[in-house]
Amino acid sequence: MALSLLHLALLIMASSLFTPTPVSASNATAADLSALLAFKDSLSDPGGVLRGNWTASTPYCGWVGVSCGHRHRLRVTALALPGVQLGGGLAPELGNLSFLSILNLSDTALTGQIPTSLGKLPRLLSLDLSSNYLSGIVPASLGNLTVLEILNLDSNNLTGEIPHELCNLQSVRFLILSRNDLSGPMAQGLFNGTSQSQLSFFSLAYNSLTGNIPSAIGILPNLQVLELSRNQLSGQIPSSLFNMSNLLGLYLSQNNLSGPVPDNQSFNLPMLRDVYLSKNELAGTVPPGFGACKYLQEFVLSYNRFTGGIPLWLSTLPELTTMSLGGNDLSGEIPAVLSNITGLTVLDFTTSKLHGEIPPELGRLAQLQWLNLEMNNLTGTIPASIKNMSMLSILDISYNSLTGPVPRKIFGESLTELYIDENKLSGDVGFMADLSGCKSLKYIVMNNNYFTGSFPSSMMANLSSLEIFRAFENQITGHIPNIPAYQSSISFIDLRDNRLSGEIPQSITEMKNLRGLDLSTNNLSGIIPVHIGKLTKLFGLGLSNNKLHGPIPDSIGNLSQLQLLGLSNNQFTSAIPLGLWGLENIVKLDLSHNALSGSFSEGIQNLKAITFMDLSSNQLHGKIPLSLGVLNTLTYLNLSKNMLQDQVPNAIGNKLSSMKTLDLSYNSLSGTIPKSFADLSYLTSLNLSFNKLYGQIPEGGVFSNITLQSLERNTALCGLPRLGFPRCPNDESNHRHRSGAIKFILPSVVAATVIGACLFILIRTHVNKRSKKMPVASEEVNNYMTVSYFELARATNNFDSDNLLGSGSFGKVFRGILDDGQIVAIKVLNMELERATMSFDVECRALQYASTGKASRKSDVFSYGIMLLEVVTGKKPTDTIFSEELSLREWISQAIPSRLAHVVDHNILLLDEEATSSGDVQHAGWSSCEGSPSGWSCLLQILDLGLQCSCDLPEERVSMKDVAAKLARIKEGLQSSR
Repeated sequence: MALSLLHLALLIMASSLFTPTPVSASNATAADLSALLAFKDSLSDPGGVLRGNWTASTPYCGWVGVSCGHRHRLRVTALALPGVQLGGGLAPELGNLSFLSILNLSDTALTGQIPTSLGKLPRLLSLDLSSNYLSGIVPASLGNLTVLEILNLDSNNLTGEIPHELCNLQSVRFLILSRNDLSGPMAQGLFNGTSQSQLSFFSLAYNSLTGNIPSAIGILPNLQVLELSRNQLSGQIPSSLFNMSNLLGLYLSQNNLSGPVPDNQSFNLPMLRDVYLSKNELAGTVPPGFGACKYLQEFVLSYNRFTGGIPLWLSTLPELTTMSLGGNDLSGEIPAVLSNITGLTVLDFTTSKLHGEIPPELGRLAQLQWLNLEMNNLTGTIPASIKNMSMLSILDISYNSLTGPVPRKIFGESLTELYIDENKLSGDVGFMADLSGCKSLKYIVMNNNYFTGSFPSSMMANLSSLEIFRAFENQITGHIPNIPAYQSSISFIDLRDNRLSGEIPQSITEMKNLRGLDLSTNNLSGIIPVHIGKLTKLFGLGLSNNKLHGPIPDSIGNLSQLQLLGLSNNQFTSAIPLGLWGLENIVKLDLSHNALSGSFSEGIQNLKAITFMDLSSNQLHGKIPLSLGVLNTLTYLNLSKNMLQDQVPNAIGNKLSSMKTLDLSYNSLSGTIPKSFADLSYLTSLNLSFNKLYGQIPEGGVFSNITLQSLERNTALCGLPRLGFPRCPNDESNHRHRSGAIKFILPSVVAATVIGACLFILIRTHVNKRSKKMPVASEEVNNYMTVSYFELARATNNFDSDNLLGSGSFGKVFRGILDDGQIVAIKVLNMELERATMSFDVECRALQYASTGKASRKSDVFSYGIMLLEVVTGKKPTDTIFSEELSLREWISQAIPSRLAHVVDHNILLLDEEATSSGDVQHAGWSSCEGSPSGWSCLLQILDLGLQCSCDLPEERVSMKDVAAKLARIKEGLQSSR
């Protein structure tokens, strides 16, 4: 309506002001010719329209777009080239066309600023520069155009405030500055003298204007259309705007207007046809004053804060075609009397608080094209009377609590969009056979219901316009319907979380425009179609949680637009295709819980957009590639439960600065934990358990709150005593000494063990002799030998390292000779550790048994076996990793022989310099032991001996005499290989 008023005005003006008259160029005035030529020179004229027509051989009054007057036949009165792609800027010389009445250069691709010289055109009646790329401010000089009737600067890039000089345009009828980037308030002075104003069409929509709406606008006596939508206006709507007898259209949508709309006492809009107040902060009830607007056609008050029920007076507006009250706080039921408005084409009550059933009377709205009742609290069934809405194009009843089946034969040929999702609908999906007659249907959205049955085979036959099909989270069975190849318009198919079976139809690969396909969480079998790579526009593919098998097709590498790929929880085998590592746009990749094998490709560095990668629970082997470190967008990485080996690359910690979750557990990774992991500031979840890692646990960062479960079952980690790990050696020189060849270290361990065995035998013999000579009363149980600290210092040569037998979590054990010649083992506890005292109590229980005579030699053998296990593993039975379900013995028994490296204390894995410096413990050069090519055999024999000593049944334990003999043989084997 607004544009028709403008076009009518231009037509009348053109017919009354001029008629084009060809005139000889020799009679042309120099001023007008010069101005036109300057204008031509300022343009790029890409189409050559002016270049081929504005020539010297033709009089300028005959040039295309140029018109001259009746009385002054040599003067240019109009320059009109609308829609001609001129390009370039406006020449200031246009201000010299002093007889110019019409300047229409709309949609001509003009750039630059509006020349201020245009304000020197005293006869200008119409200035239309709309739909260009003009920038800068609105020149204040335009206020000098006192006879101007039309000013149209719509759809440019103008900035700044509206010049108050425009208030001088007392003759202007159409003032259109919409669709720019004008800012600031609408000054009250802009409307001075409004009682004599001729303004009938005023548009400032789609700008960035602020402040209040001036009340003076309501005094404009001839105003018919007021467009202020899409600004940042605030405050209440002036009451004067609701008392304008000639107003036809009021457009104030998408501002920050608030407060109530004035009541009936000041409400007088008898000619009103259109009112748009949507997307503001208006409150109160739906204004009853609109009930008197008998010509009202479009009534749009959606997305405000109106309350109360749907007014019954709406049914008395016979001309109403659009009723949009959605997005408010309206409550109550939908009035059945609304069916009296038989001319309604749009009925919108979305996102409200309506309840009750959908009135079947609404079926009388035969002209209705859009019915939107989504996101309410509606109950009951879908009325079968909808079939009478033969013009219905969009039906949206989603997000309610509707129940029952979808009635048959209710959808007409005009249906383009169907939304019945997020309800409690049930019954067979046979109703979808009725959709085959909806040849213009684009969207089918029926997810999150309780539909059952199988898709009709003929459902997709005629749906050549279908773009979106979403039926996820139902209980649909049967096969995926075959979609004819000619239906290339479809872009999204989402059938996840159903009970579909069978194979993925090959026809899917012919859908050239398919962008999203999600069939996850069904019972699909078979393979991925080998030609899946033909879907080159696909950005999301979800096939997780099915029974698919076979290899991932190589053609998947052709999906260059793919961003989401989910293939988890299937039975895929073979290696990951190389082409997959070339998907540069992939953001989320989940291949977990399959049987994929092979190693990583260095091409993984191409996944530069990836944020989520889960390859867990497969059979991948080899190294973690260094190129993984370039994926600096990665926030989630799970490689757990594979067969990955070698060291964890430092690049993961050095470069993956966005990492939040990292899981490398249940692999065979070795080496030390990169210290750079502690510098990953976003890392909150780290799991390195069940690997072969050893050495210092880093400090700070994620390790400040890490749990034992994230580090357990590794070879020989140290540090972090709060979790029961031993302290790491901090003397660098001593560390270098311990890093020498195994020929100096392992024999010492074995020798210490042999000495310990001898010590046990000597002590046992001494105790037995004493026990035979005199019985021990029960009150003498705690009568231990009293030895002073000074005697202990003398016995160990002041605790010299040469007398060190071994060290554990809570202290060190030294060999000593007391003043009476008795050889003893002396344990020095680190009392700074909380569990040291408890450890001492547990370890002394065997000695209590010996002193009371209640224990046999088998008890001593048991204690010695536990000591053997402690020395080799660096663990204590009291460590926090052990519980009633898992003891020290059970932990070792489960690990050997295949996972021996997981239990051996790192402090005794002191290898040759080359192996130590490289960090490769598993492949270091061990000396042979009893013919074995690996020194691990020595440790394995010692641990096995410790297990034999500590069997649960005493009769199964070996004697101490046999223990000493076996240890001697181990020692001899080591010495012979040196």
